[in-house]
Amino acid sequence: MIKDEIKECRKALKLSQCKFGEKTGVGQVTVWQWEKGTQYPSGFRLVTVAKMLGITREELVTKIKAEKLQSSKGE
Repeated sequence: MIKDEIKECRKALKLSQCKFGEKTGVGQVTVWQWEKGTQYPSGFRLVTVAKMLGITREELVTKIKAEKLQSSKGE
């Protein structure tokens, strides 16, 4: 799940949620929401987060769509 990938990436980079947020242009609360799966990166932040994860923007969008679909089905 993308939320886990974001958290693992942040930890591998040895960044706090606050520092990860600074690098992606958001606040600590937004990073926390991404890691909990209650919100997802959007807009121009998709590119920044994708680069940090080592994937393309399109791959990130695909993963987010799949995760949203799963959560809407209650899985």
